Amino acid sequence: MKKTFLALLASFSLSSTAQVTLIHNVNGYTPTKSQQIERFSSLVIKDGKVVKTSAKDLSTQYPSATKFDGEGKTLLPGLIDAHGHIIGLGNNLLTLDVRGSKTIAEVGKRLSHY
Repeated sequence: MKKTFLALLASFSLSSTAQVTLIHNVNGYTPTKSQQIERFSSLVIKDGKVVKTSAKDLSTQYPSATKFDGEGKTLLPGLIDAHGHIIGLGNNLLTLDVRGSKTIAEVGKRLSHY
């Protein structure tokens, strides 16, 4: 009985159900393939990827999705803020970066080359 229960429990943990998330009530913008800007108010994410955007509420199409209310805030999916401040970027060139060093000897080697 115990082995059967454990086998059943293990089989449930191996099932591959996709995680679906719905973000609604947003002021969203996304680029299209035709290089236009599309506005949307609902966005569906499945397995970490945006699968659908819509100007309409998608709650009825995805009833079992984990839902988040965007509270009317702006959403720009896929936008990565990779900006830098010039003074900070310049200061980084003036300092020794020892991140990733595994030993004191490695730090010393980097220091001698600096």
